[in-house]
Amino acid sequence: MSQDKTKHNGRTSQGAMMTPKDAARYLSLEVSTLKARRRSGTGPKFYRYSSRCVRYRRQDLDAWIELQAADQEASDDE
Repeated sequence: MSQDKTKHNGRTSQGAMMTPKDAARYLSLEVSTLKARRRSGTGPKFYRYSSRCVRYRRQDLDAWIELQAADQEASDDE
């Protein structure tokens, strides 16, 4: 039985790999911003399958969002 990697109602299923365009939309970022963060090492975890194929998992994007929120709260406390 294969893992479901399809989109349902415009949302990517939990196990599916998202393209940079889909990931940027999910994060409410521009694709170029996501790319810049990927290159600088400040973005969410990603998977590079080849020089031109990058993918993201939704749970990694969610974890990155939580980390950004925690970092923001810590800087607000200073």
